Amino acid sequence: MRVVGIDTATPDTAVAALADETVVFRSVHGPGEDGRPRHAALALAGLEAAADSIGGWEAVDRLAVGIGPGSFTGMRVGITTVRAIAQALKLDVVPVGTLDVLAAGVPESGPSLRVLAIDARRGQVFATALGEHGEIALAPGALAPEEVVPAIGMVDGRGVIAGDGAVRYRDTFVAAGLVVPPDEDPVHRLDPARLCRLAAASEPSSHEEVQPLYIRRPDAALWRERQAAGRRG
Repeated sequence: MRVVGIDTATPDTAVAALADETVVFRSVHGPGEDGRPRHAALALAGLEAAADSIGGWEAVDRLAVGIGPGSFTGMRVGITTVRAIAQALKLDVVPVGTLDVLAAGVPESGPSLRVLAIDARRGQVFATALGEHGEIALAPGALAPEEVVPAIGMVDGRGVIAGDGAVRYRDTFVAAGLVVPPDEDPVHRLDPARLCRLAAASEPSSHEEVQPLYIRRPDAALWRERQAAGRRG
């Protein structure tokens, strides 16, 4: 199985290629000097480089794409790019949840919860939690950091939380009883090779079914509603 995958739901543009369980390409680029994500500038070039690493597009069996939750603009860049390539080249596509990819990077350690938190801005995180046997202890949702642990109903034993939301709201999560690994720990950043591995073990979806996982309404939609309400007032 030869898989090329990309996730642009977080500030990183994360791309990888997997050939028969071997990672042959991995590229993770953060925001530019201005602090803005570079998804639009890097997505297509990254996918082309990943495909070249396994012999070109004719050698690729399927594409994988992270569907969020995360940045609305970022998700659209990755998904639109992957769908366009897949339709043009008649390739299978596997959508993979971004929180699932992060979860795959957090070692399972006994009875501890694995909690994942992506910075959702507006004082919220996109969060989910997995129990001791991988069961869902908290369905993905947009929550204030202080709401995460009560929403889980936290439980005997300690929990580990990972993701850029865990880093940003470290003090809140530590005070709630969760362990936050050091900021530089790789568990906080999405590894696109894990995205490819999850996709290799999953069934493809139709191109039309590959859609962003919107947990919260986009800022633009809320802004338009406020503008419309202002005009009515």
